[in-house]
Amino acid sequence: MVHAEYNFAVKAAKDGLLEPIDFSAVKKADLDPRSVNDNGVGSVCVSFATGFNTDALGAKAPKNWADVFNTTSRFSVRRLLWQE
Repeated sequence: MVHAEYNFAVKAAKDGLLEPIDFSAVKKADLDPRSVNDNGVGSVCVSFATGFNTDALGAKAPKNWADVFNTTSRFSVRRLLWQE
């Protein structure tokens, strides 16, 4: 058994480094079908939210996604987006 991130687990399975799960020993019906494949079961669910500080930006707050990505717009702040 190994605990790994999804992209590593997919590659490990493709490379033949993981054994298929024995579903005669593991009750597949008790697992969320969205997180099960032949070689693994998801154990963590993650989501991300986007927001900004209305007190800091006030009327200068972005109104739409075009405002967020326009670095020369009426507000000049640093931006950070998560990429995996």
